[in-house]
Amino acid sequence: MDLHLALAYQIGLWISAVVTWTVALLVSRATDVPGRRPFVMLNIGAGIWAATSALQPLIADPESKLWLMKAASVGFSTLGAAWCSFGIQFAVRNRSLSSMRLALLYAFPVFVILAAFTNDWHRLAWVAWSVRETLVGDLIVGAHGPVIWILSVYSYIMFMIGTVILVWSSIKLGSTYRGQSAVLTIAALIPILGDVSFKFRLVDLGWVEPTPFLISLSSLFVVWAMLGFGAFTVLPIAHHVLFRSMNEGAIVIDNRRHIVDINVRALALLGTTPNIMGETVDALSPFLPELDRFFEPAVTLQREIELTGKESTWVEVSMTPLIDRAGIRVGSLIALRDITDRKKEDERRTLLMKEVQAALANVRTLSGLLPICYHCKKVRDDKGYWKQVESYVTEQTGSKFSHGLCPSCFTELYPEVARKQRERQQRS
Repeated sequence: MDLHLALAYQIGLWISAVVTWTVALLVSRATDVPGRRPFVMLNIGAGIWAATSALQPLIADPESKLWLMKAASVGFSTLGAAWCSFGIQFAVRNRSLSSMRLALLYAFPVFVILAAFTNDWHRLAWVAWSVRETLVGDLIVGAHGPVIWILSVYSYIMFMIGTVILVWSSIKLGSTYRGQSAVLTIAALIPILGDVSFKFRLVDLGWVEPTPFLISLSSLFVVWAMLGFGAFTVLPIAHHVLFRSMNEGAIVIDNRRHIVDINVRALALLGTTPNIMGETVDALSPFLPELDRFFEPAVTLQREIELTGKESTWVEVSMTPLIDRAGIRVGSLIALRDITDRKKEDERRTLLMKEVQAALANVRTLSGLLPICYHCKKVRDDKGYWKQVESYVTEQTGSKFSHGLCPSCFTELYPEVARKQRERQQRS
């Protein structure tokens, strides 16, 4: 045994256990992280595997070493299922998997754990085992049985499915988050490649299994993707608050002013494509002028903007800060409401009011007492001149007169004609 190597082995494993358990504790408190529960389970399992591996060289009793090997199955058997369910829950924005799907996903890992602890009866997990002296101390080494080999294939498949789902979800966000996709891919490939190298002796490490170390490293890569790229935090809040339930257009912006998500209604209003995701808000400037004025202190802002490139299309734009549970602004939600019909109605109402006001301006009214001659019926104007009634009214109001005879005057002026008309009316 090499004391320096053994000490490094112990320190490395215990650091791995502490790191994974610390990550599990921190993520368990971050309720806005999608896939929080399976990611916590993944880190707890990795920590158990690392801790049991670290304890083996410290214990001399072979039976205790065998028990630790069985206990390690609680950690390594659930890693693939936990990673896969983490990927699925991230992709569907933190919605929990159904009980049936969880049962199917974890059924085989639970069977492996039971097979490990009852291995003395059937030898399905390990067909044989022995204590071997290595550079890091005495380790118990088991010859894998069919259950462990099937678990290896199952875990590889689960890791690959979870990785594909995670990378696909990140790619949807556009070119800005391609780095996140790369980090997630590396996080999944690290433990897979390490485990394959160990099981098939592609790299000679003696009997020292590197996978517990690599799982911890993989976990740190995922945390880096969470904290470094921000989309894991912004999107769940937006979806939880309003994004999926609103009929209006919606755009999610992170603190770096990148477009994290955009719904179908917003795409239709702006006349753009989903490829705009991942770009900065400058990509919206051709459609939404003066958008920069919205990025002010953390308050809700609202303005009416006429869309460029679309004739007579108006939208009401409001920006709401997205605040996490710690009170930190993690992004913004831009809501777009089509108010074109309302604007057209307002314009029609304004035009009608102008026409009414113009008509009223042309109407002149008469008021007060009018001095009128008792005999000739002339009216005296403000300047003291006497005028015919029709002339006076025309000057004051603009009205015009058409002259005729009333029945009384007609009879008085033309009695014979009036009499003949009455006789014709009586005969008819």
